[in-house]
Amino acid sequence: MRSQLNERNETDDFSRQVARAEGLHLDDLADGTVLKLVTLLDQYILVKRGGAYVWISGHPTFCPEPVVVEMLGSLASRYASRPKPGFIGGCMCLVFRHPTLETVTTSLIHEIQLMSGGLDPSTPVVPEPIRASNSNLAFQVLPND
Repeated sequence: MRSQLNERNETDDFSRQVARAEGLHLDDLADGTVLKLVTLLDQYILVKRGGAYVWISGHPTFCPEPVVVEMLGSLASRYASRPKPGFIGGCMCLVFRHPTLETVTTSLIHEIQLMSGGLDPSTPVVPEPIRASNSNLAFQVLPND
C-alpha cells in the first residue's frame, strides 16, 4: 500500500512538472525513467540514460529496436530552425541525433506518459492544471495505470 502511494505521488509530481510548461526537460528526469511518447504518426518509448542520451524505440525505420540517441530537444514545428535544447514538449516535434541516420525529427507529440521512474528528487514542482492545448491539439499527461 505504501509503495502505491509513493508511486502515485511521483506520477502526480510528474504531471505537475509537465503541465507547468506543456512539456518537461530531460535534465529534470532521473536516469532510468521510462516515457511513452505518442506522436501524430508513431509511438516511442524513451529511457533516460544520462545527460542528453536516451534509449529510443518505436519507429519502424528509425528505431524499430532500442538505440542510444542524443536528444537535441523539441521544435515548435517541423520547419523551425533550432530545437529547444533538452525539452520534450507537447504539440512540438522531438529532435534527436541518431548514430547512423543523423538528425531525426518526429511528428508532433500528442501525449507524454510516465511509464516508470520519475523526476529527479531535487526538481521543484509547482502545482498547475494537467491539461493544456496548442494549435487545436490536446496535450494531456496520463498517469501509468
